[in-house]
Amino acid sequence: MAVTFSTSVPFIEAEFGRRLKRVLRTNAAFELIPWAEGWTSGGCWVLAEALYRYLHPNVRKVAMVGPNGVDHVLVVTKTGIFFDGDGASTRSGLLKRWANLGYPRMRLEPFSSEAAEQRGITCHAWHPKEAESFLRKRLGPPPFVGGSSH
Repeated sequence: MAVTFSTSVPFIEAEFGRRLKRVLRTNAAFELIPWAEGWTSGGCWVLAEALYRYLHPNVRKVAMVGPNGVDHVLVVTKTGIFFDGDGASTRSGLLKRWANLGYPRMRLEPFSSEAAEQRGITCHAWHPKEAESFLRKRLGPPPFVGGSSH
């Protein structure tokens, strides 16, 4: 899938990102990942896989990689909008957010499950299925044309 990077988040993606972030901040959402501190700290791969299934074929999984390897897993749309536990971001907005968190040398790469596992990022098969079902119940049909269950 070729990606064209946007300089701003279009309305539909921005609204979906706001709704996603709000839903992920609920107790019911956190109950899906009891081992993690949150969707951007321990639950990122589960969320990325759930979003991939929910928004497929309009997204692909990518990894944020720092000096020590994979630090975060998320999805990107064909128009270059990234989704994770913090909602929707452009490439520059995402990298700036991570730089502000103390990670200035991050880069985006195609996702590799082996590389994620080497860094201790985990995703058991049933977790994304539960998370995808949760997203479908809370958010309804995928917001992008062509989105379907995987």
